[in-house]
Amino acid sequence: NRQSIAINPHSIVARLVFLAHIGSPEIQRLAAMAVANLSLNEELQLRIVQEGGLEPIFALIRSGNPGVQLQAARALSHLSQNLANRQKIVQNHGLKQFFSMAQNQSVDIQLLAAQCLA
Repeated sequence: NRQSIAINPHSIVARLVFLAHIGSPEIQRLAAMAVANLSLNEELQLRIVQEGGLEPIFALIRSGNPGVQLQAARALSHLSQNLANRQKIVQNHGLKQFFSMAQNQSVDIQLLAAQCLA
């Protein structure tokens, strides 16, 4: 699932999102974890979304790898706490991702979906 990603290639956030999108499952998991940790910062929440981070995060949620999915779900949960990001998430078909997360076998991912929708 290697698509071209339209993001600023000079941004550290963009580089992490890029690694999360194309690397091995372990690299994807670690990059998604880094994005999730960065998304705890309110300013970076906006930057991640502004720099095209949503679609790669959505792709990671669909990855099929439980560890990757969990970290991507953490990132999306953090990003969805920002009101400006919520609009962007909905505009980019994020509700579909939330409902997909809610049906995941992992209870942790289900809880993150509930946080996204709260």
